[in-house]
Amino acid sequence: MSKMKDRLKASPEGWEIIKNPGNLVSFGKDVRGVITKSGDLYLETRSDGTIHHDILGVLYERGVFPGTFRRDWTKKTPDESGFLTVQRHENTSMICIGESNRPLYRKNDYLEKIDLYRPFLEQASLKNPEIRFVDKLIRIKGNFKGDEMFVTIRGKKP
Repeated sequence: MSKMKDRLKASPEGWEIIKNPGNLVSFGKDVRGVITKSGDLYLETRSDGTIHHDILGVLYERGVFPGTFRRDWTKKTPDESGFLTVQRHENTSMICIGESNRPLYRKNDYLEKIDLYRPFLEQASLKNPEIRFVDKLIRIKGNFKGDEMFVTIRGKKP
């Protein structure tokens, strides 16, 4: 587990955000996180209703990202926003692209834009080698009828 200085928040609800955890052994199912341009992975320890907005709010508040948090990040690519939101695939050692990344929703858009996302995953992999970073969009909502070539569906291995 990371050093104490890498624990960004202890909330009354009991979750923390850990910087570059190295592995996912002590983390809950489907936890969410954020990857910076430099490849730092900030990951919540457990997910009890938290969403990426909550994590991003803490990261902006702590100065990890400059400026003020804006809610329009879901429509931007990582090179535009300066970060990539991600999520653990169930209880596996895999981290996938978070489902709020709207520019990847359509297959043609995915094929055109995925190369803008991969550098973030690759940099995070260098800092967290025991975690497998997958360039698929995670889908938690059961009504999604996407192409499994680029989407991870709950209950199925990518």
